[in-house]
Amino acid sequence: MATIPLTTPSPTQAHVIGLPIDMRVIVIAGPGAGKTFTLLERAEAIRSLADVGTGRVLVLSFTRAVVDELRKRDRARGAATPILVETFDSFASRMLREYASDETWQRESFDGRIEACTNLIASGALDDYLEELQHVFLDEVQDLVGPRARLIRELLGTYPGGFTAFGDPAQAIYDYADDSNGEDDILSSPVGLQLADDEVILEGNYRMADPARAARTAALHRSLLDDPLAAAIELASEIASLPIADEDALAHDGPETTAILCRSNVMALTISRRLWERGHAHRVRRSSVDRPVVGWVGALFGASAALTEAEVAERMGQLGAIGFPGLPAPDTAWDLLCRADPEGRRRIVREQPVRSRIIVGRVPWGFFEPPSSPLTISSVHSAKGLEFDDCIITDWDAIAAARPDEEARVHFVALTRARRRSFRMENNEHLYKWSRSGGRAFKQGPQTWQTFGMEILGDDVHPLDPCGGLVLRSLDAKTVQASLISSVRPGDEVVLKLLGEHAFGARHLPIYRVLHLPTLLTIGVTSERFGKDLAGRLKWSREAGNYPTKPSGLSGIRIADLETVAGPPANAEAAGLANTGLWLRPRLIGLGEIHWRL
Repeated sequence: MATIPLTTPSPTQAHVIGLPIDMRVIVIAGPGAGKTFTLLERAEAIRSLADVGTGRVLVLSFTRAVVDELRKRDRARGAATPILVETFDSFASRMLREYASDETWQRESFDGRIEACTNLIASGALDDYLEELQHVFLDEVQDLVGPRARLIRELLGTYPGGFTAFGDPAQAIYDYADDSNGEDDILSSPVGLQLADDEVILEGNYRMADPARAARTAALHRSLLDDPLAAAIELASEIASLPIADEDALAHDGPETTAILCRSNVMALTISRRLWERGHAHRVRRSSVDRPVVGWVGALFGASAALTEAEVAERMGQLGAIGFPGLPAPDTAWDLLCRADPEGRRRIVREQPVRSRIIVGRVPWGFFEPPSSPLTISSVHSAKGLEFDDCIITDWDAIAAARPDEEARVHFVALTRARRRSFRMENNEHLYKWSRSGGRAFKQGPQTWQTFGMEILGDDVHPLDPCGGLVLRSLDAKTVQASLISSVRPGDEVVLKLLGEHAFGARHLPIYRVLHLPTLLTIGVTSERFGKDLAGRLKWSREAGNYPTKPSGLSGIRIADLETVAGPPANAEAAGLANTGLWLRPRLIGLGEIHWRL
């Protein structure tokens, strides 16, 4: 999480803080320039105005530091606040919930909900609501691409009042990942600039302890803004001059944090495999749009329809005693559960309201918080907005890339994640055989049609089949759930073993059991998406009469986390569990090696 070290604003920060409430301004803030501090102080200044009504100031942010700090201040006041703090996705869901004419949006993906909200604004359905807003804050707007950029462009084009949009074009890296053509860029496109009255640049670096590093970072930032192509060469040279990391950099006896930053997710997973083989425990940072609900929620409820604060504390103690991963403090867990069931009035939390909120995504952000780890492996994109004590940057050839200016921005983001020191890691892995198709990577052979490996995604285990008990009738779902709680841990090895075909609706797809190697228990079955992606890659289709041999299994896979799934209570009951709609499923990770005989 980003730090908020400042207490006294610089002259430029003070200028932004004191701008009139109806001013429409874009604030360019480089890494460590005090963007979060300035946003919070400007929000406080607007909050103090006498004529600002409750809920009339909207803050939309990707950044947990902003969301958490504003909510903490509101709870400390204990009174109605004019500031409403939301993520971009939660804002879209709230608008649909309150203003959509039907509930079809609830079946949409995150991107689908964003697009539905954009259409809702364009239709005029939100005009009265937007007229009542007195100011809108937007954070990290350079990260808005695709549907989210179009949502905010539509919002700002319709909303008549003042806004403060914070961002940094030098850190705009998601357009590269998502193949955006940049037309929706709020910071630099003609459309974006036409929406604002003024632009202000915050300079300085208050994050880095070393003044020389801070000055060098500021110079690189200016170079990126002025001449991106020249900056690409400069940044590649800067990274090439970093000291090479050794095994000692991965050992952790204290609270320090280290991140290994990679250009691609395939590289991150390759390094992860290597580190597990060498005995280095770690976490792989998931994508910002991959938001599973933490496992402790489902583990707490079990078969209970409701819990009291004392019961939560007791069960948290029991889970802690068996080493259940990612547990918060009992009082934090209770607070999050109460916020997911406000009608329980902090006397009791009930499974049904919590389940309903999980299904529609109306849960506290802490339900999505991944467990912390001293050692993190991440793509540069997934590490965006985060800070670590030390960072190790893996080598990649940015100068030879098709768009070196965008590679320069990726390099810049990687270089500015470390508070203390940056290193580099020589890359001897050959990843040319991995290519992306349909949202995941596949390893191909000498012939493009040959498939030797498959990237494993977090949702590759069936979400609505508790522990595989609906497909494998011989499975005891209670035993599997108990094993997930007591014995299945991040980093454990699993293999996928072919069961055969399964009818997912009208289509028959290959389905595999998930075999947990430490216990030799089946802990789930693969999902429809997994079967569809594998069948699509192998050109396998029962309906079309194509019957190539199905792989007998996949190895090289590990447990990433345990996830709480919210689904129909009837499914749990049919699988032999209590009549509850919350259960656990394992989330998998790795570059699966395909075997024709396993």
